[in-house]
Amino acid sequence: MRRKGAGRPEVEKRYPDIGAKIKELLETNACGDQEPALTWTNLSLREITRLLATKYSIRTGRNTVSDALSELGYCRHANHKADRSGDPHSDRDSQFRLINQKALEFISRGLPVICVDTGKTELTGNFQSPGARRRSGNLQDEVSDHDFPPEGVRASPNGVYVVNASAAYASLGTGGDTGSFAAESIRSWWNVVGKSTFPEARKLYVNCDINSDTGIGTRLWKYEQAMLAQETGLEIHVSHFPPVTSRWNKVEHRLFCFTTRNWQGKPLIDVQATVKLIGSAKTEIGPKVLPETDYNACQNETKIQEETFEKIAIVRDRASPRWNYTVAGFIRLT
Repeated sequence: MRRKGAGRPEVEKRYPDIGAKIKELLETNACGDQEPALTWTNLSLREITRLLATKYSIRTGRNTVSDALSELGYCRHANHKADRSGDPHSDRDSQFRLINQKALEFISRGLPVICVDTGKTELTGNFQSPGARRRSGNLQDEVSDHDFPPEGVRASPNGVYVVNASAAYASLGTGGDTGSFAAESIRSWWNVVGKSTFPEARKLYVNCDINSDTGIGTRLWKYEQAMLAQETGLEIHVSHFPPVTSRWNKVEHRLFCFTTRNWQGKPLIDVQATVKLIGSAKTEIGPKVLPETDYNACQNETKIQEETFEKIAIVRDRASPRWNYTVAGFIRLT
């Protein structure tokens, strides 16, 4: 048995002034307001350990330095999205309650409920992709040292998340981020997956953002919904999320976060490679239906004339009529 007091002595006993030495190093590298007790430094644990060894001949490990920093009141800092952009709308809570109630009604009747959104535009080509991945060997992908947009194609993923089945469908567009592209993604999902999954459905419930390509003021979005309703015979019910609440769209945290993680550290060489990476994404919730779809025919924003827009058969709900409406195709004006 080891005798009492045997073994390697603690760092504090070998270097009783290690805390004071670390504090001395940090005084010239401290950031922020020095008045509060909470401060931070731009030195890493490895750098502090090296400075202790070279300047004070104190040889210790990073874990000891980390513990000493905590005792001195230093901690890790990161950006946190807390500042709200704009004031919350007065009907925000009631709109979310309406969406939840209507979605439950559709699901109980076996009708499809989907969320739609367009993800971050990615530059395809032999360019650097953020993040890293583990693989055997020491090989590295050699990419261009500069990212010049003219040399690559910008691709935008559009996701359709099916709330009923916790499944998703993704399509990739190489044109503009328009209402036509968003509607085409719904059309593609319905033709490939939707009508076979919901063969008896005559109604479709769509949840989308209130701005951008699916916004309440986008005529092209409503026109394309009318075209889709005319083609499929569906009665399309649309509800928009309240202002400044797009991060609650299920597509964001049920689909896009996994597809983005899937291509970390892997260059998006071309559109086909990007589609393949999207199709191979897996989630912790369950298998996602991600057919490899490449929608290259996405056109620029088309202006819908007033006389054409008036022919759209739109029935607005009593509660928040601008945010909730039903599109059933077109009508003839006399």
